[in-house]
Amino acid sequence: MKLFAVVAMLVDHTACVFGDRFPTTIAGDLYYWMRVFGRLAMPIFAYYAAVGATHTTAPKKYLLRLLIFAVVAEIPFYLAFREHGNVIATMFLGVLACLTIRGACGKAVPQKIFAALVGLACIYIAMEVGTDYGWYGVTMILGFYICGRGHLLACIVQCMIAALYYSRGGSPIQMYSLLALPLIVFFDEYGDKLPSIRLGRYFFYIFYPTHLAVLWLIYQII
Repeated sequence: MKLFAVVAMLVDHTACVFGDRFPTTIAGDLYYWMRVFGRLAMPIFAYYAAVGATHTTAPKKYLLRLLIFAVVAEIPFYLAFREHGNVIATMFLGVLACLTIRGACGKAVPQKIFAALVGLACIYIAMEVGTDYGWYGVTMILGFYICGRGHLLACIVQCMIAALYYSRGGSPIQMYSLLALPLIVFFDEYGDKLPSIRLGRYFFYIFYPTHLAVLWLIYQII
């Protein structure tokens, strides 16, 4: 499923970078449907970020890895989109919130209050800084983390988060991201019984800035 998410992300970013170069006769439809397909990527990445926060035995290393690659990816992200705050930065904030909550489990009330405040701070920072997917992305990760393997609850929570995003002026096209939920549930239940392609731990971290740099370079050449 990770590979599927990577392909969806690549299709989406290709549309973003090359949309103005598409043939005029098909530009509108082609751009739109490539963006629709790309909406499936973020929920899957958010799900895996939450799973990582749940099962990691080295929380500090996990956070450090996200932080390092968020910094590395910032230049190619800016070159490709002329924006700041790539999605790995969003994932860093989401995972930080999840790990803080995880650390407060079984602790006294003050620690739980602190964890809640850290979670709210991560959402606020993503919103104010304007990272990719912003507060919506961080909340998506938190939603998957808090719901755990409660699939029905996770789907309900993600629908509520998407509805809140839309009610606050979010793009209607983002509602297509909810189509990723059945895929996530299916692969969570039956993924270990299906043939799989093993991607290295660092595949996404390396692919993300690399594909942005390559897309930008191709755009400059053509």
